[in-house]
Amino acid sequence: VSVYASAYAGEQKIQIAYVSEGQWVYPVDAKVQQPITLNQPNDFRLVVRERLVNVYWNEKLVLAWMLPF
Repeated sequence: VSVYASAYAGEQKIQIAYVSEGQWVYPVDAKVQQPITLNQPNDFRLVVRERLVNVYWNEKLVLAWMLPF
């Protein structure tokens, strides 16, 4: 499982991805559009309980997603 923030100008986002049968899967419902400011400190926190992944960006809950396994 991978959780990351992307500052790519075309689609700034926070995304959860995972590997299934040797391939990375990027579920549409496991991402959220999020403005990412470069060259500035940001707080990125994960809280995981069983299959639930909560992602906080600068102390704000921005994504909650259930892992499929």
